[in-house]
Amino acid sequence: MPSGKRCGCSEIESPIQPSESERLDIASMIRGYTLDAAYQLRLEDKIGSIETGKKADLVVLDQNLFEVDPYSIHKTEVVMTIFAGGRSLSGARIAHESCWPCSQMPDATV
Repeated sequence: MPSGKRCGCSEIESPIQPSESERLDIASMIRGYTLDAAYQLRLEDKIGSIETGKKADLVVLDQNLFEVDPYSIHKTEVVMTIFAGGRSLSGARIAHESCWPCSQMPDATV
């Protein structure tokens, strides 16, 4: 008797993944969205990394992407976004002003 599942298999034991040679680690993924993206736009001297003189648009996340389970990264929430030198809180107004990273952020470019 059919179980109601399309393929008839029991349960998927692990996430479906590309072959190992096609996978990227977290550091490579982040670099692809930051410095490598700026390079492709020929703006690596202006954006893409946190350096003196560069525009610093960035986000503060609620967990460290290098420490969280890769299959839980999608649950990461943006705590704060800093864009064009200004602050913009995201989501619920948590006491960000009292947390160390938020209190250390400059209001202008780095």
